Amino acid sequence: MKLTKAKKGDEVKVLFEDHVEDGDEPVVCVVRGKLVRKGPKFVTVEAWTVEGDDEVNDNNKKTFTILCSTILGYGVATYEWFGARSL
Repeated sequence: MKLTKAKKGDEVKVLFEDHVEDGDEPVVCVVRGKLVRKGPKFVTVEAWTVEGDDEVNDNNKKTFTILCSTILGYGVATYEWFGARSL
């Protein structure tokens, strides 16, 4: 399944099947974060990110690349940020 309604930078929740070592069936997993890349066969979600986008912080990011063929469903966040800092 492709994330047709999601665009780069959106906050997303992706439900997908993943492999299991020494198991009989795949497991269903979920990842939540910022959609950072949409390829023809995969999407990349950044689940742990650092404010700002510079090379200094690149080693403090956690990304997950998921094959579109394994995606069971997804959602795009529709909330607004009401934190102490203005983003």
